[in-house]
Amino acid sequence: MRIVLLLSIFTLGCSSTPSQDSSPGDLDFVSTYTHPSYGEVKESDPRLNSDREACRSEVYSDGVIVNGKLIKEQSTLNEIESDFRLSFVKQQLKSSKKMPSEEKVMEDAITYAGDAPPYILEIRNKQKEFVNCVTVTKQYKTIKTEIYNRKTGKLISTVQH
Repeated sequence: MRIVLLLSIFTLGCSSTPSQDSSPGDLDFVSTYTHPSYGEVKESDPRLNSDREACRSEVYSDGVIVNGKLIKEQSTLNEIESDFRLSFVKQQLKSSKKMPSEEKVMEDAITYAGDAPPYILEIRNKQKEFVNCVTVTKQYKTIKTEIYNRKTGKLISTVQH
């Protein structure tokens, strides 16, 4: 239980290693969505991409000021937030020699949230707004993600959502 809680708090996303023989750079993730008007659509569907771009423009058009610099690119902002999260997790792992108690995990989660600079909170809010735009406003629901070996094209795993 503690492992699940710790991972969910610190990863804030979905990452997996479906095969010990594959590194993340060797994998292709292909998601399938359902939409009330379009039915099932794959990651490459132009309607999905157009709707995502509309959401991206809407949510990120005003950007976030990070260390005095205005940044509007979603990928750059996501990278900044991810780097902050990773540095926190690395710091916690350095100071922990054994599996932390549930109380320690909760304490770390509160510290993580409280120590974040204001721009990290703004980035997280924008990430939530983007997901909300795609899932609620544009009405796409992820139904599965297939993971392929990029080199062989072989299906490694399917994750049902």
